[in-house]
Amino acid sequence: MGDNEKLVEPKPLEANQMEVIEQLKQKLDESVPKDEYQKAVDENKKLLNEMVNRRPAPKAEELKSAREYAKELQNSSHMSNRKFIETSVLYRDAYMAETGRDPWSDNGEPTPDTTKVAETFKALLEDNKDAFAFRTKLHSIMRDDQNLLAKLKSNKRGK
Repeated sequence: MGDNEKLVEPKPLEANQMEVIEQLKQKLDESVPKDEYQKAVDENKKLLNEMVNRRPAPKAEELKSAREYAKELQNSSHMSNRKFIETSVLYRDAYMAETGRDPWSDNGEPTPDTTKVAETFKALLEDNKDAFAFRTKLHSIMRDDQNLLAKLKSNKRGK
């Protein structure tokens, strides 16, 4: 070893232990007493409980009866397209909840098509709160059934 290097002598075991004990004593002196800590935790729980209980619970939207929605749909001349579709979806949900049958299908059983239509309408309603935006988006995704149009046209000629 060169002259510049100093040998580090290991401290005796007792000195290391004493140093660790002193560090622990210093940490204990700097820490919060247990009763003060518990008091702070209890106050925190109390404040959290007050905040949670003071806040009003969200109100669940109550479904009207299917009959009430049907009456609204019968008097729909004043409704926007958005309101009409929204009422129709609510009618379907209420009718299915009351009877277990799907009013949008021929046999009363939910089909993949009626389920897809309902889900699409619900997504459109959620994404487009404005009646104009809803109508624009609805028209952009709806397609005429060419077979149905041809049949209607041929029936019209036959009369």
